[in-house]
Amino acid sequence: MMKYAVFGGTFDPPHTGHLAIAKAALEALDIDELIWIPAAKNPIKRWSNTSPQSRLAMVLSMVESEPRMSVSDIEITRGGDSFAIDTIKELRKVRPGKYWFVLGSDALSTMTSWKQPEKLLEICRLLVVARFGTELGNVLDQLPKYVQSSIDVVDERIKDISSTMIRDAIPDGSDFDHLVTKEVAKYIEEQQLYRE
Repeated sequence: MMKYAVFGGTFDPPHTGHLAIAKAALEALDIDELIWIPAAKNPIKRWSNTSPQSRLAMVLSMVESEPRMSVSDIEITRGGDSFAIDTIKELRKVRPGKYWFVLGSDALSTMTSWKQPEKLLEICRLLVVARFGTELGNVLDQLPKYVQSSIDVVDERIKDISSTMIRDAIPDGSDFDHLVTKEVAKYIEEQQLYRE
């Protein structure tokens, strides 16, 4: 049975921290394919700075040379709010297999407010990557048992980089190249993104 990891997010912009999470997730459970899925509209973060098409283009440019990684526009094509359960259901129809939904430990605390979290965890598991600045044990202790029993933890601390750091650096003229891949930096420059 094929093993898929789904990595959803706003990716506004995608950065080297996201890429490190994806690589750690792939290796942790010997996943066959990790599918990046930029959200059309994140129901928790209601705004984004760039169009879904720009965010999709940046993710595509970042992972095109990465074996075992692909990018899907499933949520952008569907439009509206992007919900993990809808996406996993759709993917399972066209790609049967075992699924994990990848998230950083910082996002885990919001999991119970997602759409139909119990149903989601009936059709996939969570693959949680620890991030610096988040005490994973404290987050886990506050989650219901049905969530705790559906988590696989990647024991690798990922450097704390956020898309906000990059968006804040660009208008100030601060260097941000070390936070993104050269392909993403080139796209941001060419499209003049995050200037305001």
